[in-house]
Amino acid sequence: MIKILDKISRKHYIQCALAVLFTGVALYFTSYLWMSKGILVSFHAQADNDIEYRVYYTDASKQQFSGVRSLRKNAKSGSSFVEIMLPVKKIVKFRLDFSDNPGKIEITDLRVSGSKDVVLNGNMFNKHQIDSYEVNGNKIILSSSKKDPYIPYKKELNLSGKNVIDWLNLIIISVFVFLLVYKFIQYLSEFKTEKQYSRLDILMLAVFFGLLFVPMSHISDAERSEQENRMLAEKPLLIADNIRNGSYGPNFETWYNDHFFGRDTIMELHRNLKYFLAPMTGSERILVGKDGWLFFKPDNGFRNFANVTELSEEDMKNGLQYLQGINKWCKKHGKKFYYVIVPDKSKIYGENYRLIRKVRPDEYGIAEQFVNYIHQNSDINALYLRDILLKHKGEGNLYYKGDTHWTALGAYYGYEAIGKNISRDYPISVLKITKRKTLLKEGSDLYKMFGIKEMEKLTIPDYSPKASCKEFGKYKREKDGMVICKNKNNKYNAFILRDSFFSWLIPYVSDTFKDTKILWKQNMATEDLKDIEENYDIVIVENVERYIPQILKRKFPALPKKEK
Repeated sequence: MIKILDKISRKHYIQCALAVLFTGVALYFTSYLWMSKGILVSFHAQADNDIEYRVYYTDASKQQFSGVRSLRKNAKSGSSFVEIMLPVKKIVKFRLDFSDNPGKIEITDLRVSGSKDVVLNGNMFNKHQIDSYEVNGNKIILSSSKKDPYIPYKKELNLSGKNVIDWLNLIIISVFVFLLVYKFIQYLSEFKTEKQYSRLDILMLAVFFGLLFVPMSHISDAERSEQENRMLAEKPLLIADNIRNGSYGPNFETWYNDHFFGRDTIMELHRNLKYFLAPMTGSERILVGKDGWLFFKPDNGFRNFANVTELSEEDMKNGLQYLQGINKWCKKHGKKFYYVIVPDKSKIYGENYRLIRKVRPDEYGIAEQFVNYIHQNSDINALYLRDILLKHKGEGNLYYKGDTHWTALGAYYGYEAIGKNISRDYPISVLKITKRKTLLKEGSDLYKMFGIKEMEKLTIPDYSPKASCKEFGKYKREKDGMVICKNKNNKYNAFILRDSFFSWLIPYVSDTFKDTKILWKQNMATEDLKDIEENYDIVIVENVERYIPQILKRKFPALPKKEK
């Protein structure tokens, strides 16, 4: 050994010392990768059955418990010691869950350990689906035969995590950095020797090695990506709860890819390049038009813009039968029916399309085809709003540049036309809104699909609705959003089937009628007819132009024999 050491030159000692020094510096600046904050939950348990313990936690007071922020640990029946390491910097709220029908469980010395050690007071828990609950000193004795038993802690813990070293990451990074730096120092030591490296070679090599460390120079601690609308991966541990993580490598790569320095900037640059350089292929759902205008590709967006879609007479006949069924039923029960079509954005701002040309003028669009067919074969009051919106086009943007929908201003002119149409049958007062206000709006739906941030300057009606509206998640057995509005100052009641475009009409419509029921669907159901018969005077079906093919497939519901 001594002979071997004697053969090592002083130069190699210096090289090793410098490599160790620079490795230490690199480890300091990459501590995000091998050190993290963690909070340990531990307790002794005595259980009649095998239990899957699950800890839920939050890092903010107003945050709700969710599966994203939870960890599990399985324990056999009998006596066991349970440890669950939470890879978090802070814990505010705490909840302990048990398996379905866990039976009797005794929990002793339940504690949460972070920057300090907190023994949880058994008397400070709420109970959910717990049959019996008793506290004896630091022991909690409970039993449950229910499907979802858990005990949330009443107080907020506000406990910070303690440093947890990921030894595998530390060893890997240390060895990698040491070998890299040592090799680089050797390279520099040979400068102006027999190999005669140029200054440019050394500069390029230094820059290359330096850039390797840039992505790991700062690791984001964000939990969610707003641009991608998803939760980011959590940092994994090699050993958690005394169990080796067999998927540590892929999990670490996923976490690093979600959090490395400059990720958001690189992604935004990539999206902007697609946005400006690839208007047709930059997104499967979006066409980038002129002057920052975006258009929706699905639902035959290109064909509808070019007016090459021909509706078959059979399809239009089927659609008419559906609408005629509603119209005849309304007449029989003393109601009035109105069918409204909102034009596609490309029908109002088609001049901002690019790479696609119109084959025929807009008079040959699918909305014109269907409305003309309705007028020629029935007395249904059908209104297509294209001409109305084109008339007001110079008064401000009627559709968002970065959204498929119309603006509040475009919706107001649509409402005004619908209201005037209805006022021929009912003495209603159509709102006159002349005041305007200007605002900036960020993140419309097409911008969000593309993943870019853009502000739009809009001129909209300055109006505050007076009606009381309540939104419901579902309507009876169907997954249809429901909004019910009441304004006691008005007289007539309206029942409306609609799509997303009608959302911008709700403030105006709710102040035009007394009771307004608005359902996010276009298929009339038997229970809807019963509701209309008892409570409503006016029936409106609204859809955007590109959804006409869906209307053509609707069927009027089968009625009891006495109503036919």
